[in-house]
Amino acid sequence: MDFIIRYLLRVYGVQGNINILTLIFIVFIVDSLICWGSQYIQQYTMANIGYGVVRTLRRQMFNHLQKLSLAFYDRNEVGRIMSRILNDVGSLENLLSNGLLLVFADLITLVGIVIILMTLNLDLALITMTVIPLLAVVMVIWQKYSRTAF
Repeated sequence: MDFIIRYLLRVYGVQGNINILTLIFIVFIVDSLICWGSQYIQQYTMANIGYGVVRTLRRQMFNHLQKLSLAFYDRNEVGRIMSRILNDVGSLENLLSNGLLLVFADLITLVGIVIILMTLNLDLALITMTVIPLLAVVMVIWQKYSRTAF
């Protein structure tokens, strides 16, 4: 959005025309409303998808628990089973309703940043991206150690 406003000001703002500044303001307001509306729809949709998956999973787990024998419940504490189910389903719900949305939004933001960097200065953008292979190697090494630690 900053680039649109900067472009409009650079091209049309030099003339000092108040109508152009009004147009820039209207474009800014419309863009802000579109961003707000699309974020609302995206969060609402992801929450519904996440809750639907969790509801199905809870039903399947309940049906599975109903089919288990009484000997299973004699060997295992019911509180431990319920705690495990609630915590695991809660973690999955958090991942589906929040985690995927954030990963998707961050990925789109990253692609947008790369495109804007390359548009502004291709040489500087390529120099900046030379760090990516090093970051990938560090991430692979860190994941190996973090999996054993956690």
